[in-house]
Amino acid sequence: MSMNMSTFKRDLLRLFDSMYKEVFHFGLKRLTIDVIGNKIMIVGEHSRLPGLTILDKSNRFVTRMTDIALLDECKIRLREKIEDNLRDVKVSTVLNDYDPATEIAVTVIITERKLQEIFSE
Repeated sequence: MSMNMSTFKRDLLRLFDSMYKEVFHFGLKRLTIDVIGNKIMIVGEHSRLPGLTILDKSNRFVTRMTDIALLDECKIRLREKIEDNLRDVKVSTVLNDYDPATEIAVTVIITERKLQEIFSE
């Protein structure tokens, strides 16, 4: 595989941003990616959907259920994008959460193998 960590992070950032645009129709304000062994942590900051912000005040249960449904969709799409576009990277699981008060989302991707092993092949 002719990829190094910098190229991988750049490609993953591109895939992550495209997934967000598919689901939310806007990109991220800020994004960082850290890799440790077979774990990838992505911390992103993005604006809350305006309608959900308004509903948060009167019906947090509904907006929380909507958040969970959107997070689940993001996890499915991100896994597919990674495995379709970064073929040597196989995903074991994707974990995702979002804090509407700070507009920060954290995604943890656990791969089947350490990424350094994949890049050294």
